[in-house]
Order: sequence, then C-alpha cells, then structure tokens
Amino acid sequence: MIKSIMIQHHKISSFLANLSLYPVKFSVKSVLGFDILGTNWPEDKVEILKTPAYFMIGEKDDLVNIK
Repeated sequence: MIKSIMIQHHKISSFLANLSLYPVKFSVKSVLGFDILGTNWPEDKVEILKTPAYFMIGEKDDLVNIK
C-alpha cells in the first residue's frame, strides 16, 4: 500500500520507492521470513502471522488500488 501511494500519488519511481522501503523490507524478512516487496501474496503467508488483521477497500477508493 505504501509503495502504491508513493508511485501513484507522489509520482515517485518504482525504483526509488523500493529503495526507500528497503529497511522495512529487511526488517520484515528477518522477523517473518518473507519479502514484502516481492511476489508473496498475503494468502500464502497468513498461517505464520500471530496478529489478526482485516482489510477492506471501497469501490470508489482513490487512495489504494483495488489490486
């Protein structure tokens, strides 16, 4: 979501967005074992999570892409 906002609303290139999110990526990978910037879909990793989460999006939401 953060990367999407950076690219779509702040016109930051995908490369710079990835670069700025690298510290977060490294931290999450070291703790949870998956790459937040990679192709890991949440459905594939939900079993390892300990904290419940629920995400919703509206059809007319212009901040977060529905994908």
